[in-house]
Amino acid sequence: MDEEVNVVEKMSGGKIFLLIWFLSIAVMYFLASRPGNPLVLPGDIYTRKGMNKIYLPVGSSLYLAIILYILFKFFFKI
Repeated sequence: MDEEVNVVEKMSGGKIFLLIWFLSIAVMYFLASRPGNPLVLPGDIYTRKGMNKIYLPVGSSLYLAIILYILFKFFFKI
């Protein structure tokens, strides 16, 4: 377990933020794959043409990444 903590401690803040941002994009795409309209926040791109829909969660993933980054820094003291 100490090795896992050391790996996280060696990562810089920017790398951790990008990792959390990419994970939050994946979560937002997963939530958007459900039927119906996804949760769209300012900064997101959502269009529907016929049976095709395009959802780019730029704003949502950025907001989620910032919140998770702050919580991560608070709880793990990195």
